[in-house]
Amino acid sequence: MDFPQAQIENIAGACINTNTFPFSTAMQAEQCVVNYAGAVWPSNNMAFYVPFVLDQPKTAKQMFWENAAVAGTMDIGIYDAYANRLVSLGATTNAGTLQVGNITDTALVPGLYYAAMLCSTIVTQSTWSAAIPSANLRFCGVQQQAVGSATLPNPATFAVMAQSFLPMIGISFQATM
Repeated sequence: MDFPQAQIENIAGACINTNTFPFSTAMQAEQCVVNYAGAVWPSNNMAFYVPFVLDQPKTAKQMFWENAAVAGTMDIGIYDAYANRLVSLGATTNAGTLQVGNITDTALVPGLYYAAMLCSTIVTQSTWSAAIPSANLRFCGVQQQAVGSATLPNPATFAVMAQSFLPMIGISFQATM
C-alpha cells in the first residue's frame, strides 16, 4: 500500500505510546492537551485499535500499558492495515501499575499499523486519556470491536469508535525497558 509522504511521520525513538503515536496533524493538536487517569474499561471484552505509521523498518519487542486498579486480563498486540493480527501477548493477568509484556519480536516495514488492546472485564481500571470527542478519534482512525472472548481476534472486525477515551498503550523497539 502506498502512502503519501506527507502523512508518514518519523519515529526515531525506541518507544512509542498513545501520547507519541504519529497520528494526523489534527490528532497531534488534540494530544497536546491530553491527560491520563484511571477509568473502568467500557465493556467486557472490548478491543480498541489505535493507528500508527512507521516510515522506517522497526522490530517490535515489547508492549506496555498502565493499570489504575487490577482485575481480569489484558491482551495487547499489533495489526496490519488490513486488520490481520501480526502478534499478540495473549490474555495476561493484570498486575501492578506499568505492565510490560514481552511479545514475539515482530519486524514491521514502513506502513500503517494498529496497536490493539482488549480487557476481559469492566472491573479493571486502565489508564485512559481525558475525554477526547469520539468524532476526533474516528477522524484519526481509532477503531473498536466487541469481542466474544478475552483474547484479540484474528482478523479484527473494525467498528466505528463510539468511546471518547484513548487507552494508554505503547510499543517498545528495544529488548528491555
